[in-house]
Formats: sequence, C-alpha cells, structure tokens
Amino acid sequence: MLREILSGKLTAKAMALVMAVALWLYAWNRQTERVWLSARLHIEKPADVTLLKAEEVPREVKLHFKGPKQSLERLRYRRLEVRHELEKISGPIEGELRQSLLLTGEDIRVDGAKMSGDVSVLEIAPDKVEIVLATLQESRLRVAIKLVGEPATGHEIISKFVDPEYVTVVGPKVALQSARDVETMPFDVTGLTEEKNVTFPRVVPLRQEIRQQKGGKMVSIPVKCQEESIKLYLTLALKREHKTFEKVKVQLLTPAGAAQAVKPLKEDTVSVRVRGPKHVLDRMDAASLVAYVEVGTLKPPGPYSEPVRFVLPPGVELDQDPPRVEVDLVIAP
Repeated sequence: MLREILSGKLTAKAMALVMAVALWLYAWNRQTERVWLSARLHIEKPADVTLLKAEEVPREVKLHFKGPKQSLERLRYRRLEVRHELEKISGPIEGELRQSLLLTGEDIRVDGAKMSGDVSVLEIAPDKVEIVLATLQESRLRVAIKLVGEPATGHEIISKFVDPEYVTVVGPKVALQSARDVETMPFDVTGLTEEKNVTFPRVVPLRQEIRQQKGGKMVSIPVKCQEESIKLYLTLALKREHKTFEKVKVQLLTPAGAAQAVKPLKEDTVSVRVRGPKHVLDRMDAASLVAYVEVGTLKPPGPYSEPVRFVLPPGVELDQDPPRVEVDLVIAP
C-alpha cells in the first residue's frame, strides 16, 4: 500500500516537472525579440538595359526583423537577399534614365524563396535606392595596349601590336557612342631584353570597362568584351641613339710602291654622326674612331673628292652620308 502511494506521488511529480520544462521551452520559443541583419541587394533588370554608376548603389541593406527568438536565431544562418525586379522599359533609353526604387518586404528572399512564417519585417535601411539606367549597345572598339615599367637598361620597344586589333564590346549606348578603344590589363615590361622576343606572343586579358572623362573626373564604365583576352606582340632591341663626333682624324691609305704620290690633306679631320646602342656610344670618342680614305685605285693627277670610311663597333652605323675630303694626287718622282 505504501509503495503504491509513494510510486503514485513520484509519477505525479515527474509529470509536473516535465510539464514545467515544456511550458518554459514554449515560453522561451515564443519570446518576441528584434534583430538587425545584413542582406545582399540585387537589382534585376531587363536584358537590354544596364546599370550606370553601379558603385553608387549599396551592395548591402540592413533588415530589421521582429519575431520569436528561436526563429530569429535560425534566420541568422540563412542566405538573406533583397531582390528588386525592374519593370520592362518601353523603347530604348536616350541617354540616361534615373529611377528611385522603393524596397519592401516583398523583395526579401530567404535561401532564394520569399519570406514566410512568424517573423515580420519592421524596417529596411535604406528603403529607397537611386539608380541610373541606360540602353545596351554593341560596338567594335580598337584594343589599346597598356604597358607599365621599363625594359632592361639600354633596351627599347621598337614595335608592338595585338591580335585581334578590334574587339566587340557590349555596354551602355550613351558611353559607347563616344568610345574609341578598350584597354588591355596592364602588362609589365620591366627588365625585358631583346632575347625575350622569342617568348611572344603573350596572352593579356582585356579590361571589362572603359574609362571616360565625366564631370571633370575620370570614371570607369563596366562593359562586356566578347573576347576576354588578346595576343600581345612586342619587339625589343638595344636602344639606339645618335651621337656626333668632331675632329675625327682622317688617314690616307696608299699601297706600297704606288705610282702616285698624295699631297697632305688640306683638311685632315671631319665631323661624323653615327647611330647605335647607347651603352656602346657612351664608350666611344673621336680619338677611338678609325677614319681613312683609300687612294690605291685613284690615278693622278688630282684632285679627287673622296668619301671617308670608318671602322665602327658592331651595331654602330653612320647616320648620314659619308663625309668627303679633297685628295690631291701627283705622279710619283
């Protein structure tokens, strides 16, 4: 009898405890709270329209929710987005079209689906977004090569071209009407030498934007290039410069036993302009130049106006017609 009484009391206490815990959990779950969460903003537009000044449109908005604590906790780990669909625009846009968008709870998506359940939206910040629209257009633009850096010391780029030279670009009509070219991504030529010519062509990506002057500053306008990259060809060579040498001594070359005699030159020095690699020219001076006139084939009497010949280092050449000197021959006694 006592055992039955005690057993009944314990069962009642256990049931009461279970009910108390259940009521506490129910009350905790139904506890209403508020929370701010971030969501990505997506503006869905017609296929023939693009968004200008996209950098001025917020990438995220803040959402203020109210609801049961447990539901709000689950919401923290869901993918939140605000998707606003633009109405179709009748006819092409001439220039730019400005619109003010009002964001509402209907635009909110949770894991790609519309919101449902026991959570409500109190506020969206900002709830108004200003956008600028333009009609899309397709154009053929020239590819402009963007090079940065400098070749190796004493080298220079003597030719450059790309393949293809023109590409198809889709972008805002208002921008493409005045655009002439689209740039490549920067290509670094630092330290390149003529030996690197064999490594070309290089594949270089195109910028998916054009840059234009607007309102006194340079702005970037997103576009879509049909070709994502181009082939770049560069030809490098030793840097060639010009240098003039004054009072270069001229020698007369007369074969031994020649039947003619040569009078001393009235002007036995000349000035000469040469062209060649800078590092070679920097080591040259007038005294190091060998200049001569070959008179072995000349027959007396003179005078003759003869070109001066030069012995030049490899890669160096005359940058003018050879200077001339007057050679006077007489019959050898």
